[in-house]
Amino acid sequence: MIFTSYIFLFFFLPLSLLVYLLCPHKYRNPSLLFVSYIFYGYWRLDFLALLIGVTIVHFFCAQKISISVDPAVRRLYLVFSIVISLGILGYFKYFVFAISNLNKVLYLLGRNELPLASIILPVGISFFTFQTVSYTIDVYRNKSKASKNFVDFAC
Repeated sequence: MIFTSYIFLFFFLPLSLLVYLLCPHKYRNPSLLFVSYIFYGYWRLDFLALLIGVTIVHFFCAQKISISVDPAVRRLYLVFSIVISLGILGYFKYFVFAISNLNKVLYLLGRNELPLASIILPVGISFFTFQTVSYTIDVYRNKSKASKNFVDFAC
């Protein structure tokens, strides 16, 4: 769904605002998260699953970092969350670049080239990756407290 499309401007946005404003205060974040997930998943549900997965990983890791007193355990959860997020980002942004360059080397060496797949980049992947990574780093450094509510964190 594109911000300038008719379906967004005249249906989705007004309906989302109406739902948000009519909800009691305690249900506003869940309603906002729900319409945000509808918006993000409108184009591709697999990308929505990716967004939800990254959100769950960072929420879980931040919780573990905040309750653990063992520095090694805290660091393990931090590194795990960063590796997952940067690995996903690296795959979507640099996999085709890496394979195409490897194929050039293989061609020069007279070897068979690797098949090159077309990879579609999820919208906003860099933004949500760096937002969640910076949050987890802030929790690790005790600059922020880990959110205890998944819906608030996801919003």
